[in-house]
Amino acid sequence: MEDLHSRFTRQIQKRLVSVPFCFIALSGTVYGDVHDYGGNIYAGVQTSPPPGSDLRLNRLEDNTRVRAYLESYKVPITPFTLYDAKDVGRYDSNGSLRPGYIPINPGDRANSYIFHFDPTSGIPAKSARGWVEFTSPIYVISRNASLDNTDDDYGFAAGRYSKGALSDRGFDLLPQDWFDISNPRTGIWRLEFFVQASTGQDQLRVIEVVPAPSSLALLGLGGLLSVRRRRAAHDHSSR
Repeated sequence: MEDLHSRFTRQIQKRLVSVPFCFIALSGTVYGDVHDYGGNIYAGVQTSPPPGSDLRLNRLEDNTRVRAYLESYKVPITPFTLYDAKDVGRYDSNGSLRPGYIPINPGDRANSYIFHFDPTSGIPAKSARGWVEFTSPIYVISRNASLDNTDDDYGFAAGRYSKGALSDRGFDLLPQDWFDISNPRTGIWRLEFFVQASTGQDQLRVIEVVPAPSSLALLGLGGLLSVRRRRAAHDHSSR
């Protein structure tokens, strides 16, 4: 007969496996902590870097779809990483941004994702809209300077990005560009975006902060203990 300690240990293990932090595979590769995605995104969030990891202007063009890539996975968070937005809400102007520094807690790691829209030049302007859901808190980087400053720490290894004041690579955040952060349900952070461009490009970087494994273990154990308390209370009241 299984003793109480063994049964409790087995229940903890089952609980930790069922914690809702899931991984999605695309092209046979497990990538990031993305829960779901939709809209005008080319081939979902991809793990394979673009050809030559080249995301400069006019190198990787598409008139109707945004390219989304996992740039780095479970990397240490660089001190004083400046983000442009993290709170739930719509961001459709530079004045709506609320910059700050990504907090660093022992053992936390970062996944970095780049969203890239570069249509072929011409009038009228081209547009795309989509959304991605993550299983850990997200910090959005949307301004030119913020993107430039995070390329080395979170971008593709040996990646090539447009840089400088004239690169105009960030979201313009006028009526034609916006992004929205929401928390539709527990454990899910959603980024939705609309982008429009003609001769230029628009990029946005998302830093997803993944809690340390010990934090996830405590989360699973806390949930299991809560379930056990509710069951014990139910059993006691039904006697």
